[in-house]
Amino acid sequence: MSPLLPTPNIAARDLWPLKIEREILKDIAQKNVEFTETENDSWLVLVEKKWQLLSLSSDLYDNNNLARQELSIAVQVQRELSERLSQQRCLVIIQTSTDDEQWRLWQVVKREETLGDSLEKVYSEKDAKKIAAMLFIVAEKFYGACKYFFEQNMNFPLTLNSLKLEDNEIIFTGFIPFKNDAFPIDIGPCFEQAFQAYITRLLNDPTIKPPLISYYLSVYAENNSENAHLINKLLKLFKR
Repeated sequence: MSPLLPTPNIAARDLWPLKIEREILKDIAQKNVEFTETENDSWLVLVEKKWQLLSLSSDLYDNNNLARQELSIAVQVQRELSERLSQQRCLVIIQTSTDDEQWRLWQVVKREETLGDSLEKVYSEKDAKKIAAMLFIVAEKFYGACKYFFEQNMNFPLTLNSLKLEDNEIIFTGFIPFKNDAFPIDIGPCFEQAFQAYITRLLNDPTIKPPLISYYLSVYAENNSENAHLINKLLKLFKR
């Protein structure tokens, strides 16, 4: 059975930040939701195309005191990382059901336009030169994000769909892994994994000319020696 979701009338001590949380929960209450049990007792909830909620099995607690302790820890982590996080997000704890003593911690995050969305937009135009240019831009931003998060020991699940560009700064738009060792970042494999599916899609699309994309990327590499290593990483993925 699907777990209960947070509602706007939750006690103030069980949510953070209070003002933003209330407005978010009011909005969610008026929309259609889709539950997915990603694994036993771990739930991802999509609220149309605007919000997403996550609660893992490790976010379950046997009583409200334990849940509030974890909420306090999560709030502190989110405060410390606030400069690199999307702002439309909140944390809340609720009972798992009306007849259960267990409590859940939920993360609620707005679905933002990400680096992946930027690639999708240019993909729809089927223009090899534009695709190559956007791949170059996104690769530079993504690699910079990996490097920054690695140096700050912020072990976040970095993908093209968990990062956005805001005022020329990379911002994390996904769910925070409060267990610090959950997603150790290895920059090389992280970069390759992020772009592999997208480039494979280009290679399999008969309406697009991958050799022409590779050509334009090679031109960018010649003219941007500082970032040539990134472009070469992309070019290798075109050859797989």
